[in-house]
Amino acid sequence: FLLADNRHYVFYVWNRFLGRVPGLKEALAPAYMYSAWVAARRLLAAQSELWLLIFCVACVLTLVPAHLVEPRYWTTAVMLAHAHSPECRWSSLGVVGGSFVAVNLATLAIFCFRPFAWPNGEIARFMW
Repeated sequence: FLLADNRHYVFYVWNRFLGRVPGLKEALAPAYMYSAWVAARRLLAAQSELWLLIFCVACVLTLVPAHLVEPRYWTTAVMLAHAHSPECRWSSLGVVGGSFVAVNLATLAIFCFRPFAWPNGEIARFMW
């Protein structure tokens, strides 16, 4: 569904990067595993194993049933992980929160001011 709808970010990431190079999405699996390992190590430096287990289960229960793969589904998990990491400072939380606000404002601007036409002539708007 998502790859057929050009109103979402993932459609463009897939069509311009992941879908063009055969085997690229599989080749990125080690990078995904390494990122998960680094994130788990950082969180375990400040939280208990039980906390990490509950966090991972909550993330899985949130992300797996989602029909679309979109940033809005994992934004809360990223903010919670950052807030519970060992080097959490208000300035770094502000940078992460500010970047989320900037992406949302850019998306809102595109939604409001950059409509596009479907092949049948209907007006459509880009959405998250």
